[in-house]
Amino acid sequence: MIQNIEQTLDHYSFAVHPHGADMRDSLSPIQRKAGVTSLFDDLKEAGLDPQTTVLQYNVESADAEIAALLECSDTEDVVHIKRLRYSRGRPLAILSNILLASKAPNQDSLTETGLYEQLKAKGSVPASVFQQVGARRATAEEAELLLIDEGSAVLTVERTVYTEDDEVVDFEEDIYDASQYLLTFSLQAE
Repeated sequence: MIQNIEQTLDHYSFAVHPHGADMRDSLSPIQRKAGVTSLFDDLKEAGLDPQTTVLQYNVESADAEIAALLECSDTEDVVHIKRLRYSRGRPLAILSNILLASKAPNQDSLTETGLYEQLKAKGSVPASVFQQVGARRATAEEAELLLIDEGSAVLTVERTVYTEDDEVVDFEEDIYDASQYLLTFSLQAE
C-alpha cells in the first residue's frame, strides 16, 4: 500500500499540468503540522492569503448515517457545507463539512474566517480530533475544482472534531492537491 502511494506521488510530481507548468517548480508545498488547527488560520498565519468560495450550504434532517457520525439523533437538522479553499491565488483544497445546524456558522461568514474560529465564537471549542489521512487519484470533478489533471494525486483527510466534553462538533472530508500540500508529524517514543 505504501509503495503504491509513493509510486502515485512520484508519478504525479513530474506530471505537467493543463496550463503547461510543472507545479513542483512553480509553488513550494505548504507544510502544515498535524494538530487541532484551522487550515484558514494556518494559511493566514503563514502569510499565504487564504480565500474561500462556498460551493454548497444545505440544511436537512440527519439520516441514520449522519446521526451516527455526529452522535446526534436522526431528528436533528444538520448543515452540509462544501468549500473551495485557495492559497496563493490557486485552489488548494475541497473542504466538505457536516455540522449540527445549531452549531453551524451562517453561509456568508464562511468566506471571512476559518470554521474553527466560528465554532469557538458559538461556544464549541475544538479540543481533539480523530483524523485519517490517505492518498488517491483525483476524480474529474475534483480535478476541475483544483485545476489539476484528472487522475493526479490528491491527499484525503477525514476528521471528526470534538470539544473538551467529547461532543462531536464537526465531521469533515477534505481533498488536497498533493503537489501543494504536506502534513508534518512530530512523533515521540513511548
